[in-house]
Amino acid sequence: MMEYEYFGIEIPCPSAIIYTGNNFHITYKIKYPVNATDKAKTLAKRIQKEISNKLSDFNADKSVNLTTSTRFIYTRNFKTMNTVSVKIYEDKLYKLRDLQKCMPDLPSWYDKWKEQKKKNKKKVYNFFNLYNLLITRLGDLEKLQELRDFNCHGYRELMCFLYRNFAMQSLFNRR
Repeated sequence: MMEYEYFGIEIPCPSAIIYTGNNFHITYKIKYPVNATDKAKTLAKRIQKEISNKLSDFNADKSVNLTTSTRFIYTRNFKTMNTVSVKIYEDKLYKLRDLQKCMPDLPSWYDKWKEQKKKNKKKVYNFFNLYNLLITRLGDLEKLQELRDFNCHGYRELMCFLYRNFAMQSLFNRR
């Protein structure tokens, strides 16, 4: 039923279906790596969510990760003792943009919202520069010694070395 009513109509025709003995996985061969950019990952997740929503009549799993739905062919599912098999439909490489066609269009307010979001990005001001960070490290070392009642057995030499290095660097990085 799914092959005749959904594939190529509601969702793009898959590259293959893997029958795991208990359920099945619809797979698409993708031409370019999905992990290339954050936008590609987001688009892939949206496509997966939309396809699983359209297949909700078949109890599609909405929480499946992009990379964890694989089974080796001709192995056994030990719960049902069925052999894992595959049915190949098309040997076609999809682009994410091709799969995106099965998704509904974005709402009309989305572009305006995205532009507003870009405008509202506030510039981040760093209150620390290298000099301030070095002085803070000197204070940290002093506080560590104070907390240990100046009894730094086994660490005294290292702390003196670090203190000297931070002090020398702060002299050269003062503005």
